[in-house]
Amino acid sequence: MWRRAVATAIFGPSHATKFSTSAQCQMRAPQLVKVTNQKLEPAYLTASEKMVPIYPLINIQLKSYDFAMLEHYAKWVHHMLCALDVDVNDCWASPHSSCRVTRFKLDSAIVETSYEMKTYERNVQLSELPATVAPLVAELLQRSTPPGVWVRLHPHESQHDDLRYVPDLQLKELKQQLSEVGQDPDKRKRKVAPNPAGTAS
Repeated sequence: MWRRAVATAIFGPSHATKFSTSAQCQMRAPQLVKVTNQKLEPAYLTASEKMVPIYPLINIQLKSYDFAMLEHYAKWVHHMLCALDVDVNDCWASPHSSCRVTRFKLDSAIVETSYEMKTYERNVQLSELPATVAPLVAELLQRSTPPGVWVRLHPHESQHDDLRYVPDLQLKELKQQLSEVGQDPDKRKRKVAPNPAGTAS
C-alpha cells in the first residue's frame, strides 16, 4: 500500500497502477518458477523397494562318485554364476559318505567281491537370486550336468551348517566323560563301619 501511495504522489494515478501490477508480477514469479521445476515422474521410478521378487539363500548341491569330475564341474558352476552376475555367497565341501557293496556267489553266502563306494559333495550358496534369473540358472545346470553327477537346488537351513564339519570323536568322548563325572562326581562309595555290638554308650 505504501508503494502505491508513493507512486501516486510522484508519477500520478496511472503510473501507480502500472507499478502495482509489475510489483505483483515480481512477487508471483518465484511461484511460477517453482511449479515449472517440479519433476513429474511415475511413483515406481523413485520407489525404494525392488519390483522383481528375490529368493532367499539357495544351495546348489552337487554329488558324484568321481572326485575329479565333481571338483571340475563345481568350479565351472562357480564361474558360470559369476558371468551371469549372480551373487555367490559361499562355497564349501561337505564330508564324503561311504557305503559298502557286497556281491555273493550264486546260491551261496560266500562273498565274491566287495566294493566301498564313496559319495563326494560340493555346495554353492546363492544369495538374493532374482526370480527372472532363477529359471535361466536351473536350465543351464540341467543342460550342463555331466554323467554321474547329481544336482539339487534347495533352500538353506541351519542343519546344513552342521553337516559341513567333520565330527571330532575325541572331543565327543571327552564331553561324555565330563557329563558322567557331573552326574556322579564321587563314584567311590564310602563304606561306614557298623558300631560293634556291646559297646558302652
